[in-house]
Amino acid sequence: EWELSDLAAYVDKFKQLAPTIMYGRFYRLWTPSKQTDQQAYSWMSVSRDPKSPIVAVVIVLLSRLEIGRYLPVLRLRGLDDAEMYVVEEIFPNTTARDLSSGKMTHNGPPQYQMGR
Repeated sequence: EWELSDLAAYVDKFKQLAPTIMYGRFYRLWTPSKQTDQQAYSWMSVSRDPKSPIVAVVIVLLSRLEIGRYLPVLRLRGLDDAEMYVVEEIFPNTTARDLSSGKMTHNGPPQYQMGR
């Protein structure tokens, strides 16, 4: 069940991410293939302003996922190889990677995979 505080946090996060998403350089990272039943999409937007506090936004959408199937490697684009970046998971999800096997599983209620 959604709480007003949760919704307010999502609106605040949208305001922080919007300039990078709307005006950044856009990259398509994953596109589903007709040869596979895996429905995984991913996009990335990289800020054009090098001084921006948010350098990039990566979006991953799994519209259909077979439990136990591996996802392709997510190769980020448009970033400076000489820089160090902090990865922050901003929204919880219901899919998790089993650390012992590497397989993707559904774990029920939304949760953060990398901590909050």
